[in-house]
Formats: sequence, C-alpha cells, structure tokens
Amino acid sequence: MTDRSALPKNAKYWALLAIGLLAAFLRLWCIAELPPGDGYDPAWYGIDALAILNGDMPVYMPTNIGREAMFSYIVACSVAIVGVGPHAIHLASAVVGVLTVPATYLAAEKLFETDDGPLRDYGGLISALVLAVSFWHQQWSRYGVRAILVPLFSALSLWALACTLGTGDGVRRRWFAGFTGLLLGLSLYTYQSARVLPFLGVAVYLTKVSLSRAWTKRVWVDLGLLVLGCTLVFAPMASYLLHHPGVGGERITQTWALDPRLSVGDNAQRVWAEVVDAGRVVAIEGDNEPIHNLRGRPAMNAFLVGLAVLGLVIALARIKRWPYWTLFIWIPVMSITAFVTLGGQPTKRALGALPGIAMLVAAGALMPLAWLGHSMERRYSAIAAVARGAWILALVGGFVYSAIATYRDYFLVWGKDAALWTHFEGGRVAIGRYAGALPSDEVIYSSPEMPNHPSIVYNSGGRTDLKGYNGRLCTVVPITTTHPTTYIITQHEDRRSLGKLEALYPTGMALPAGPDYFGQPYFTAYRVPAGAEAQIPIQNVVAANWEGAILSLGYDADSEALLPGDTLNLTLYTRSLAPVQHDYVLYLHLLGPENTATGNTLWAQDDSAPCRGFYPTSVWHPPEVIIDTYSLAIPEDAPAGTYELKTGFYTWPDFQHLTTMSGPTRTAFVLGEVDVGGR
Repeated sequence: MTDRSALPKNAKYWALLAIGLLAAFLRLWCIAELPPGDGYDPAWYGIDALAILNGDMPVYMPTNIGREAMFSYIVACSVAIVGVGPHAIHLASAVVGVLTVPATYLAAEKLFETDDGPLRDYGGLISALVLAVSFWHQQWSRYGVRAILVPLFSALSLWALACTLGTGDGVRRRWFAGFTGLLLGLSLYTYQSARVLPFLGVAVYLTKVSLSRAWTKRVWVDLGLLVLGCTLVFAPMASYLLHHPGVGGERITQTWALDPRLSVGDNAQRVWAEVVDAGRVVAIEGDNEPIHNLRGRPAMNAFLVGLAVLGLVIALARIKRWPYWTLFIWIPVMSITAFVTLGGQPTKRALGALPGIAMLVAAGALMPLAWLGHSMERRYSAIAAVARGAWILALVGGFVYSAIATYRDYFLVWGKDAALWTHFEGGRVAIGRYAGALPSDEVIYSSPEMPNHPSIVYNSGGRTDLKGYNGRLCTVVPITTTHPTTYIITQHEDRRSLGKLEALYPTGMALPAGPDYFGQPYFTAYRVPAGAEAQIPIQNVVAANWEGAILSLGYDADSEALLPGDTLNLTLYTRSLAPVQHDYVLYLHLLGPENTATGNTLWAQDDSAPCRGFYPTSVWHPPEVIIDTYSLAIPEDAPAGTYELKTGFYTWPDFQHLTTMSGPTRTAFVLGEVDVGGR
C-alpha cells in the first residue's frame, strides 16, 4: 500500500470492510437452508471431516477418485463448531469465499502500487468489489467443494510474490520469499488445478528478475528460500503420492483432453474447443448443469465482461509493465486445467484465475478515469469532467446492478427451483439424519436407497451398520429380530416393500417419517420390535445346507405346469447361517431331456447375484432370510416332460462352488420338478 493514495488509509479500510460485509452477506445469508442439501461430492468432505474428528490425520484422501485434504480439515472445524449437516460443509466453503475477497484486495494493491492514478489508488478496492458481487464466485463459494480454495491461494501467492519482488529490505524480502514458498506448498493441498501454481510463481519471479536484469546473489537466495519452503511443505503429500502411484492423477487421467493417439492438429482442435466452451460459459450462456448454475446465466454479466475486455485491451497496451504482463501470464495459466480437460465445469477448474480477472476488470473500470483526468488538464476539461462524472455514475450503477443481480439470480431464482432439493440429495440427507437419530443398537435396513451413499453416511453421523437392499427385487428379513429393527422405505421408488413387511411382521408399525415429497412423506419407517418372528409362508419347503453358511429353505412357483414359451417365475427363500467372505452367484437351472441343439440337458437358466446384486452374500448376516425372485423362460421347442429345478452357488469368474451334503451332487441341489406340456 502507498502513502500517495487519494483515500486516507482509514477510509480505504472502511471501504474494504463494507465490501467484505457485502461479500459475507451474499455468501452466508441463509447458508443453513440454501443449498437445500449437500450433494454427492460435498458429502464426501463431511465423511472426511468425521474421520478427522475421530483421530485420522490424512495428507491425501484416496476416496472418491482422490482428493487433496485441506478442505476436509476446514470442514472438520466447521462440523466441530456447528454440528453434522450440509450446513457445516457449505459454511466452510462460504467462509473461504469471504476470505478470498480481502486476499484479492491485498494482491491488487501490491500489484498496482507502482501504477499511476486511480488504478494505484482504488485498484485493490475495485478488484475486491468485483469478486464480492461476482455470481461466479458466489455460486462456488456456497457449493461446498475444495476448488474454492484455489482463488484464495492464487490471490495470496500473487500478493506474497509481489511483496518479495517489490521489497528492498533484505530481511523482509527473504521473509516474504519463504512465506511465498509456504503458500505455494500449501496450495498443493487444495485442488488439482493448483498444481500449476508453484511453477507459475517461479516463472513470474524469474521473468521479473530477467526483465530488470538484476541477477545478484540475493536473487538466488530468495529463489532458494521460495523453492525450499514450497518443497518442505509439500513433502508429506509428495511422500504419500510416491508410495501410492496413480492415486493423485486418476481424475486427471479420466478427463485429459490430449490424446497421444491423435495428431497435433486434432489435439489442438480439442483444446481450442474447450477454450471456446469456457468462454461461452463465462461470458455468454453459462453452465447448463442446474446444480452448479442458473440455466442460461453466464458466470459474468455483460457489465463485468465489458470491463474485463476493456481491461484486456489496456493490459495489451501496457504489456511491458510488471502488473500487466504478470496478469497475462497468471490468468491463462490458472485457467489451463479448464482448457486441457474434457467435460466438467470450466468455471470450477478456472477458479484460480478469478482474482486476476477481477484485476483486469478493475483496470477496465479505472484507467478511463486516468485518461479523462489528463484531458481535464487540457483544453477539453469541461467535456472531460462531464464524461468522468458519467463514467463514475456508470460504474456505480453497474456494480450496484451486479450485486442486486447476483442476489436475485441466486436466492430468488435459482434458489427457488424445487428441483434443487433432489439435485442436492435432500431425500438422502433426510434418510441419513433419521438413521443417525435411531439408537446405536437398532438394526436398520433401507430400500431402495443404498446406505453407502455419502449423503446418507455423513448425515447419519458416519454410521456404517446400515444395510440396503432393493425392495423392488427382493426382501430381507431376520427370521427373529434380535434387536429393534427399522426399515426405511422410500415409497415413491419402492411400492412393494411396505405391504410385504406388514405381512411378514404383523406386530410392526408404519411411521410416515420423511419430509414432504409432492404431498407424501419422502420415506416411511417400518418399526419392528425385538423378538418378532417373521411369518414366512413357503409353498415348497426343502432344505439344503451350503457349507454351514447358507441354508436353502424352499421356493414358491407361480405355476408347476407350463407350456413351451411360458415363463416360470419363482421366489426363493434363503437363510444366512454364518457370514461369508465372497460374493456368490446363485444359479437356477431348468434341466430336462437332452437338448440336441446344445448337446446338454439345460433348457433355461437364471444366474444372478442375490437381489440382482443389490444384496450380495458378503453382507448377509444371521439370522436373515433373503426372499428373492428368479425367472426361467421355457423355450418354444422344449419337449413335453418333467423337468428338474436345480440351484447352487459359485463365485465369478473363477467358478468356485459352495458344496452341500443335501443331495447326490455336491455342487447342486434339486429344488423340485416342473411339468412342461406339449402344444
């Protein structure tokens, strides 16, 4: 900051405080209600936070395709203060967003301190104001993912680097060089797009020194302190990634735009297409993904885009000056991950460029005032004075409009979309909260929502004892409940389970427990007391014991006399006797006379993991009974006769069978017979 400012220091600080309060209002207002849930990716940070609060100290998160850890620690602090819930994740993100505004002010103040006129005096304040009213930054500040850390570290690193290069005092310069390295090292714990930041910082440093031709011993000492600080801070994460090769680049590999199998020209076209798409999203149409943006709303409104373009022209005209060529390097490099990756959200991947873009907007807003000020000293002073006043009024009106438009578009338009509740996993959040409030010894089943969804896991407080199955395909019941048991049934997706449970456990009670969902509760809880016996009527009772782990109880058939072309539907009853380690496939075969077309006696089969994979054998637990459905299509050319129904279990793809002593064939058991008549 310079003493030549047109504003007294106190006035500038008060102005910055007002801008900060505006940013805080837009990012924190109604943070407990909007967004109306957490969403898949944000919920993972909640799970990380619970693990951290339980004593884990990770430097990298391998889950969910791999994630840097810093944001998870911030969310852990938020959860410790405000408790478990989506609001804790969004609050952590919003606070980071608020802090980025003064960080941008610091960077712009230092960068423009050698400039002239209004940009030197007000560049920091206008840059901070641009970020405060930015819909782009507002949206991601409240979303709840680690990418929001990148603009904060981008701004702080640029400020510290500018302090290093602009400080004459040797002690302060070395201190800032080490601090710059610390920030660059910490940035590597934020998000993948920040991995270019250390290289960018070194490149800007060397470029500045080269242009000033000031190659001295202190230059190398400062650079060494910068690199050393960055290396020491990054060392723990570097060690982890070296010992877990491939973990840190999995997401990059999935989205990388450059394909070595294509020509240079084809790769250039792919990159150019992503550049054009990023420009469209920022300035023209916006991101059409409703969870990330108001459909059709560009990340920057026309007022800010116009000033940014004007600032770009000004920067080109002044490209030889330190602040401007720095921005010309900083902005595209911090946007590079949006250009060389396919799909995704370019506004998220280019967030690190946003402080630099705010500074371009500030240049476009303030440099015309400098030109008009010079004109006022000449013969056209009256016209220049009017133009200067009109420009100031236009700026005031534009920034007021931008603030109002951001509030309107986020809170009154996007925030009123009823579909947001679904986009942000509101139903799963409610299921998790309900399950988390149940006693710790309660046995809990969920259908058809799988309880390993991160929104359910996090909002249940990290409960891992919930079990999920798909009630449209099967039913899972303890033959006798050893503890109070609750079934959480999402009825608009599973309309069969509640009726089945009422028949199986007449002593149970149905409780509409979920939030309103189009006039009905989102889910119903069916509570079964401890000691209740399942009323399981089996038409054809048989028994086959599979290595003391699984017991076949019998089956129901919709018909035992069929014609060729018919479909035989069966319900199998299988009981868990002991936990098993493997996921087995249950097969059901229809065997009859030799089939001349195939050379064997197999005429129909249905091989499937139990509940079509929704309830594999590795999660079965005594005394559960799994009631599952299978179908056998009788071929049109099946000859008349009596056919056998055989069943068994094997692993895929190594075909390791469970054995039984209940029949003549150790790896198969005859359930019963079916008559097939001739047409």
